[in-house]
Amino acid sequence: MEYLNEGGTKALMRSGYREAKSYFEDALRMAEGLPSNGDTVSQRVRLRTGLGLALMNIKGTHPAAVLIFYSGSLRLCEHSENGQERFQLLFGIWNCHLFGSNLDSAHKTASELLETASDKDDYQRLEAHHSMWTTKINFGQSSDAIFHLDRAKDLSINANRSKWRTYGYHDPLVCSQSMGAIARWSLGYFDQARRSAREGVETAEQVGHPMTYIVASMAAATVCYHCGEFEAARRHATAQLKVATDLAISPWRERSAVTLARLMVDEHRHDEALRILDANLPVAGAARWMMSGSLALGMGAEIYTLAGQPERGLELLCRFSSDQLAGLLCGPELHRLYAEVLLVRSPAAIDEAAARLRTAVALAQRHQTKAFELRAALSLARLLAPRDRIAAHE
Repeated sequence: MEYLNEGGTKALMRSGYREAKSYFEDALRMAEGLPSNGDTVSQRVRLRTGLGLALMNIKGTHPAAVLIFYSGSLRLCEHSENGQERFQLLFGIWNCHLFGSNLDSAHKTASELLETASDKDDYQRLEAHHSMWTTKINFGQSSDAIFHLDRAKDLSINANRSKWRTYGYHDPLVCSQSMGAIARWSLGYFDQARRSAREGVETAEQVGHPMTYIVASMAAATVCYHCGEFEAARRHATAQLKVATDLAISPWRERSAVTLARLMVDEHRHDEALRILDANLPVAGAARWMMSGSLALGMGAEIYTLAGQPERGLELLCRFSSDQLAGLLCGPELHRLYAEVLLVRSPAAIDEAAARLRTAVALAQRHQTKAFELRAALSLARLLAPRDRIAAHE
């Protein structure tokens, strides 16, 4: 059983999630057949934690199913005094809430992680802040996330970066640099965002963990794309696609493909871009409440519109209700895109488009996301300015 556990742990270190799943399932079957005592309960919890990590990264596994699995494991912890095991399971439960669109529960569990983390364990405190900055950024609270992001560097200095804890999903220091880049870009700190994205990729290369590198490359591609550095965005998205494809990690593979398809449209490679989009968007945009999922759907809407299919672009954007958009980091941008796509399909729909753009500006102001506010304000100014004045400046 220990051999199988070690095999599963090593597979997690390589981001070999299907291999890890096989090892942990075999070990768990053995553990379930042993008499229940403190040692065997601890073994089962450890194996279940590893299996949950593997399941969360395998295509087709719904977060709700993993949540049930983790919750059952947490009940086992009631008979164990191992605080580390309980913390790891809570972290897994938070991840399930986040990916399963249970936003209130994700924030509540992140708060519980902060309360549960031991004052003597910098790694637990680091992961607790990790859960909080990720939750806040995904749901439009970038300014509130900065406090938690800024704690990462100091905590990582003395953190026990053991293989099990560091390599189970991705490195939290790299995540702080990479997600911090996206947060700072959204707040309008563009130079800081580019620097943080570079640091994330450099640190990920030093860590040498595939899933960590995917996270860093995704953030770098996103920041570079929105800062107009398209060749750099292509380079990072291509690197992300290669690693995610080699290890069959979804939805990261599909999301990088959508980014590359968006860049193809600017090269007038419409047919190729549409083929890639149709093949990858169903997975890439499935978790539309997540920042990366909503970004993929926004890019998909742009691709369809630029390729002459604005109806399909609007169809994607109509998947979001106004209430949902109000709680997403990308909510203002998706409102803006709806207005732009609507005007392509129906040029006379000026009033509806203007209303959407005003909503985008107001929402961005509420979130303090200057980047999205600027984009929406420019779109609104172009719409309302006299046509002859626009022509004179073009």
